[in-house]
Amino acid sequence: MKKKLWLKAIGCVFIALTLTLSLTGCPPSPGGGGGGGGGEKTNVFSVAGTFVKGVSDTVKFKLSDAGSSGKSAGGAESYAVSGELVDGNIIFQLEGYYDPVTRTYTASSAGSFIRFSISGAFNASGNSLGSTATVAMKMDQNDENSWVVASYTVTEEAVTFSGTETANAFDGTGAPAQGRGLWKFADSQPWDYWDPVTQEFKEGTMSFAGTLLVSEWTMVVEQMTTYPDGTKDFHTMNLTVVEVDSSNNNYDDIIVSFPMYVGTKAQVLAAAAAFLQQINISATQLNASPYPSGDWLYVYPSGSIGGSLPEYLWEEIFALNLTGNQSEVKQAIQQYFDDNFIDYVEILDEAPNFPTSPCYWYEEEWDDISWSGFSQSQWVLIDQWWRTNFLERHLIKAGVAPISLYQKWRATFANGKMYLKFFMDDGDEMFDLAATRALTDAHIVEEEEMEFER
Repeated sequence: MKKKLWLKAIGCVFIALTLTLSLTGCPPSPGGGGGGGGGEKTNVFSVAGTFVKGVSDTVKFKLSDAGSSGKSAGGAESYAVSGELVDGNIIFQLEGYYDPVTRTYTASSAGSFIRFSISGAFNASGNSLGSTATVAMKMDQNDENSWVVASYTVTEEAVTFSGTETANAFDGTGAPAQGRGLWKFADSQPWDYWDPVTQEFKEGTMSFAGTLLVSEWTMVVEQMTTYPDGTKDFHTMNLTVVEVDSSNNNYDDIIVSFPMYVGTKAQVLAAAAAFLQQINISATQLNASPYPSGDWLYVYPSGSIGGSLPEYLWEEIFALNLTGNQSEVKQAIQQYFDDNFIDYVEILDEAPNFPTSPCYWYEEEWDDISWSGFSQSQWVLIDQWWRTNFLERHLIKAGVAPISLYQKWRATFANGKMYLKFFMDDGDEMFDLAATRALTDAHIVEEEEMEFER
């Protein structure tokens, strides 16, 4: 089964939500354009198009590889990209980076009350997977807590510019200069998994690997999660930098924002059906999850145990060192639950019927689709549901309004590496910029520090 996960790459509470739009011009060759070493300029790609901000405010942009040297200082494998964006009669300068390994790019610009970001990706054949236009605006110029963020669809077309070019008045106030460009991360954690051959749960390792591509006003996270059975999840997230506090010489506190689009069950299922038609895969729509809900376990005939339980309860059960047949182990677990007043776990009488053919269903907890039963080759295509943000595009076209979410990070730099810590609270600060801004050192999640390297 595959669900949209909380991204470990950014500290545990983000939902990967971005929007795909169309590209024009010359995409990079497969493998990311090649060349670029030794200061040789490499033609990476060009992008141009328009999107409508608000009711009728048409924004134009064009973006291409920077005209300076090939590979930039933003990491050994990233290239500088630059361009222009016109909003009304004001021309903003776009600057950012392109990663030829993951074939993703991001560029951004800003004014005193607005932030623009353009991000996108290409597949291995050099074809566009789309891009994202995200705009953060301060709705009341006298209220620092009035920032809202939204994404917009783009019409691909050639554009011409006229207007007044803005001075780069905001240069240096976005993401720290030493943090811009391409960063990589990797991590792992223990992960028990079901082995269909031996019909038992086994100990294994779930690994995380990915990139963080940073321009002055945007951050793009690309994460791949590999499970012990070899299956993989891919996730992408575009984040807009709202503000940075660099008053302390030892660290930078960064507030980022992103839009969340939540549709009805009917809208989400309609998007899934359209998506499967687009990638030409047949799958059965289920009315509900085929997996048991809540906390549950099942004792197999061999005496092995499977289920969905909190980690602490798994530890308690394993510490019992239970042996015996199905009936004996089941009875021992039930006795342990009775003795410790554990009444929230369902002990199943029959084994769950795990899907063996392609299927999907609406996951109410996530307001999203869960996918299951696909082959490895099919998962490569199913991945585009997340990577091209198909659901968000569908919801925007359906007129769903976004919710602005916020997160506060602390960035430190040492020995060529970047370290990110995340501020967390039990309240609703993700929905309230003022509450996010007010988080203090007491809210830093020390154990969730992420390490990035070039």
